[in-house]
Amino acid sequence: MAVFLTVLKVLLWIILILLGIVLLLVLLILFCPIRYRLKGEMYDDRIEASAKVRFFIISVIINFSKASGLDYAGKVLGIKVYPKKSKPKKTKSKKKNKKKKDTEAAVSSTASHPQLIDSSELDDILNVKDENDQKDEAEHKTDTSINDKAENKADSSSIDEMNGSEDVVFGKSDKKKKKKKKKDKKKQKKTSDEDKISVKEKIGTAASKASEKAVSVKNGVEEKIEKIETKIDHFFQFLDKPFTQKTIKRCKKLIIRVLKTIKPKKSRADITFGLSNAADTGTMLGRIYQFYPYFYKWLNLQANFYEKGIEGEFDIRGRITLAFIVFPALRILLSRDFKRTRNLAKKI
Repeated sequence: MAVFLTVLKVLLWIILILLGIVLLLVLLILFCPIRYRLKGEMYDDRIEASAKVRFFIISVIINFSKASGLDYAGKVLGIKVYPKKSKPKKTKSKKKNKKKKDTEAAVSSTASHPQLIDSSELDDILNVKDENDQKDEAEHKTDTSINDKAENKADSSSIDEMNGSEDVVFGKSDKKKKKKKKKDKKKQKKTSDEDKISVKEKIGTAASKASEKAVSVKNGVEEKIEKIETKIDHFFQFLDKPFTQKTIKRCKKLIIRVLKTIKPKKSRADITFGLSNAADTGTMLGRIYQFYPYFYKWLNLQANFYEKGIEGEFDIRGRITLAFIVFPALRILLSRDFKRTRNLAKKI
């Protein structure tokens, strides 16, 4: 029994230690601030910028310069974790050198003894000659057959001419021509009437289909308009509810708090600018200084009336504490008004 109690005590102590570690981690995540810093310089052709984000023991650094480009790194306790150094790949140079030597030796041997030919090569050459002879014989046969056909056609055409001359002599050709013309006219009339009927039928079917489509489109548009109108009415009714108005007010407060936490705590910027014309620079400076009360603490703005361009440097620092965002958000999510607004929004 005593052993069982000691084991139970040890397990309870382990569970309590684990819970304490988890709670400590949660508190660190919530109350340990996320620090950020942005720096940049721009003078003539030199452009440099850097961004650093640090959270507890983790830090991310990003550097940019016009000459070297973008460079980034992730560190834990000052030790570089990402990106890791890529190991050089081992190349199989020996095998490649052997293959190159073999190919070079084969090429040199063929170049030094061009007269040496294998038996397989001789067989290929003889086969090619036999194929050429067969092709010549086939071409000769086709030419003779074409000439025979042409002679037969000439003979048949001469016989038809003779028959035609006999019909002209006896006056039979004119009668045949007249009969053919009458038959052709009758056929043309029939085809024209059939074409007219088919065109009328096609026009009628097309018109009926177009009218049906127009009616269906009209009905669909009317249904969509009705649905949109009903949704708009439901939305305005949803906004008029008191619990929705309460949730909207709380969400506005949360957004303002988030912006305040993200806003930089320390910032400084020295900028000199100049436009193509001195008058334009003066007018631009006057328009910017209308908002002087909003930026006088962190921005030092100067005008260059002689040269065109922008030069300067900036340094922005800030920190974000997640507790100031998470607790108000949880308060809104767990409230009864938010649940009612969510359920009603789903029905719209």
